[in-house]
Amino acid sequence: MIWLDSMFIAFSLYTVIPVPQIDWEAGGMRYALAFLPTAGAAAALLSWIVCEIFVLLGMGDMARAACAAASPIFFTGGIHLDGFMDTVDALSSHRGIEDKLTILKDSHIGAFAAAGCALYLLLYTAFSYDAGMKAMLIMIPGAALSRALCGLASLSIKPARKGGMLDTVVSASDRQLLIIILTAIGVGSALTMILMGHMRGLAAVLAALFSFALFIRMAVSEFGGITGDLAGFFIQTAELAMLLCLTFH
Repeated sequence: MIWLDSMFIAFSLYTVIPVPQIDWEAGGMRYALAFLPTAGAAAALLSWIVCEIFVLLGMGDMARAACAAASPIFFTGGIHLDGFMDTVDALSSHRGIEDKLTILKDSHIGAFAAAGCALYLLLYTAFSYDAGMKAMLIMIPGAALSRALCGLASLSIKPARKGGMLDTVVSASDRQLLIIILTAIGVGSALTMILMGHMRGLAAVLAALFSFALFIRMAVSEFGGITGDLAGFFIQTAELAMLLCLTFH
């Protein structure tokens, strides 16, 4: 039952998919990170279904591409994009670690966050237009891969500050078991992408791993550790890098 509670908590945290509300203090947080990739794949699957409906209705490629950019934000509640925007603001300040962490906590957005969001959505729409519907199918295990890597980073890198949402989840987690589970999910997702996309799938997997390496270096050097906002930043940038690779035919 605790595993089911953990799944419900993960879906309630990282998607807008309706699930029963579980008491966080009842032990369900222990394995919540194990279901982060599942929540991401579910959101990506729903996004693919919506875009497929657009295609069946006879809408053009540009409308489908715009839907591909917007629907993941809708189904995740924008939680990862919010982290992306906060991180862009913090990095653009070129200040010290403590000031950057303060910017991450600020509920307001700055000009750099707005510009970064606009650029991200523009690129995601353009890449989706070029990649086509097959790429959106490949991005379903891609969403699982990005979140498996995100979970591994969250469990491996020290928290940049105590008391945040990510720190709360990680502190309650069974680290050793979750590292094994997330590694297995990551490997399985990567192999699925390669089987579905062949060389394009392989390129997308390598792009995710490269993004992961850059992210770890950035998180430690620029922020002194990881936060929930930084985790969202990684998910968004890794998926954009994967989608870019899927545009090549």
